[in-house]
Amino acid sequence: MPLLNPSEITSACKTVPAWRLDGLLVRRTFEFRDFHEAMLFVNGVADVAEEANHHPDIDIRWNKVTLALTTH
Repeated sequence: MPLLNPSEITSACKTVPAWRLDGLLVRRTFEFRDFHEAMLFVNGVADVAEEANHHPDIDIRWNKVTLALTTH
């Protein structure tokens, strides 16, 4: 997949309003009922990320999971 330029990133973020542009990162925080539910989500993200070979930074805080996407 080709890299997006800043204008393309800004435009793409408008199509997914729950995600926000934060510098060079695109972020979203998901909230769950409890830690177990949050971890089930993280494991699902891991499966999709492996298949796409594009791995987000993941921050886990009990029932909240923040994903941050960037190109390294």
